Amino acid sequence: MEKLENSIPLTRAKAKVLEIIHIAQSDIRTLQKLMALGLLPGRRIEVLYRFPSYVVRVGNTTVALGNEIAEKIYIKQ
Repeated sequence: MEKLENSIPLTRAKAKVLEIIHIAQSDIRTLQKLMALGLLPGRRIEVLYRFPSYVVRVGNTTVALGNEIAEKIYIKQ
């Protein structure tokens, strides 16, 4: 696993294609939902939109994320 020092929240990322390093989610139900959607450490995501919410593609799945969740997804810097 990448070190967290080399990561930033998804909300601060500028690139379009990113690699998830860590998900800092304490709510187990939300974490399980994200995992079921394919948002896992090591997976690459493509950011389609940043406003009004984050819309990302992971594999063949497109997911809309609110700011609160997007800021807890850490990506490789």
